[in-house]
Amino acid sequence: FLHEVGVEGTKGNLQLSQFGASPYAFRSKGDIKYYKAWNDLWKTKWKNNWKTMLYKHGTGNIGSYRQQTYWYLSVIERAKSTKPEKVIRKWEGDRYLMSNGVVIKMRVCDHKAIQDLHVYHYVPWQEQKASFNIEPYYWYKDTCSAGKNIRIPARYVLPKMDRGLKRCRKASGR
Repeated sequence: FLHEVGVEGTKGNLQLSQFGASPYAFRSKGDIKYYKAWNDLWKTKWKNNWKTMLYKHGTGNIGSYRQQTYWYLSVIERAKSTKPEKVIRKWEGDRYLMSNGVVIKMRVCDHKAIQDLHVYHYVPWQEQKASFNIEPYYWYKDTCSAGKNIRIPARYVLPKMDRGLKRCRKASGR
């Protein structure tokens, strides 16, 4: 993890994140409650591989994977089935509000996820309040982490569409 590189080795890094939020990481009471529940489990219950810095906050890529799994489970629940045909019908064009307030959408023609991305500038702990807006107001002290971020709207970062797919030939990309 970046703790091994330290503050000087990580200062100024940029991260492109599929699980970001602007301008702050925590935008609602529900989001804060969700984060604190995760972090409390990390501190008190989890052992071995889960006790690493990678899992401390449950955000970043791990947050994205977790939220996409919840989205999938939500689709199954709403489809009232695990049969692929029913799940696909329910998921095509579906939108899901992730815990960080970002909406992710399933593109109908090729089943690719459409969402905003965020670019984070890595800064020392004193400047991490720009993204970590609850106490203790920093992600980590012994390495740089996310400070200010820039949101890139989904329309500018659409996944490549395979126009060879019959279903995608006339699609708009969104």
